[in-house]
Amino acid sequence: MRLKVALERMGVRTALARALMAPDRIRRRFNVCVMRTVLKLRGIACYPLGSGPLPRETIVCSRTFGGAVSDCSVLCEALCAYTACAAEKLRRQRSRAHLLHVFLMTNPFQSEKLQYANTHCGLFPCPRRVRFICLHRS
Repeated sequence: MRLKVALERMGVRTALARALMAPDRIRRRFNVCVMRTVLKLRGIACYPLGSGPLPRETIVCSRTFGGAVSDCSVLCEALCAYTACAAEKLRRQRSRAHLLHVFLMTNPFQSEKLQYANTHCGLFPCPRRVRFICLHRS
């Protein structure tokens, strides 16, 4: 809504009027996205056809607890939540997983306490898209 108001103050009320504006003026006043809209309205491609962000090769869902956790059910619940978060990211980019890497560690800034760190990798026989498949494999 603020963009519309700002453009109207500049006398721009239609798409044609926006297309006729100088891109460098739009870029200085607004941002690169608005400038690209002006260029698109003029028929100038800002990105090559089919280009876009590449899917990520790694998805990380990592969190810290507010305090020490020694209850296995709490750890299991957290693992389920983080796996669900990773699965959601995976689905959004329409990718498949072939590996699940889980790691646990104590707070490294509390060096006076006993330190613990462990990791486990689970490989899937073939890349998966199934929700929560990781939970059954770990």
